[in-house]
Amino acid sequence: MWRRCDRELLRRLVAVVEYLIAPATKVWIVREEKMPTNNSIVAGSSGVFQAVPNGAINSGTYSWTCSDLAVTLTPSADGSEVTVAVPASDSSSGFTLDVSVQSSDGATLTNSVSVTITPAAPAPATAVAIQQIS
Repeated sequence: MWRRCDRELLRRLVAVVEYLIAPATKVWIVREEKMPTNNSIVAGSSGVFQAVPNGAINSGTYSWTCSDLAVTLTPSADGSEVTVAVPASDSSSGFTLDVSVQSSDGATLTNSVSVTITPAAPAPATAVAIQQIS
């Protein structure tokens, strides 16, 4: 005979399985690592972003794009994450990062985030010179 707590556990497990096999209807982009909450990357560095669907997707269908041609995108092996490298020479103030993924029902899901490029700090002084100015 099933105990009440066993039935509740079984009900929760069924709900989880149903959620996992249901086709995704949305995808979110989140930033990993210790990050600022405003989606910014310092010029000359990189950040890792992850696409998080709310259900089942077709594997291998992630596609990442960026509006700044100077930025380099390097997807992970399964495509769900992307490393975004901003060169130190990039003078843009920001860019849009886009992801597209195919749901298990064939629908194409997309999302975008705006990422601010923070200028790199100037190099520290290594010497000082004296100049006559008058």
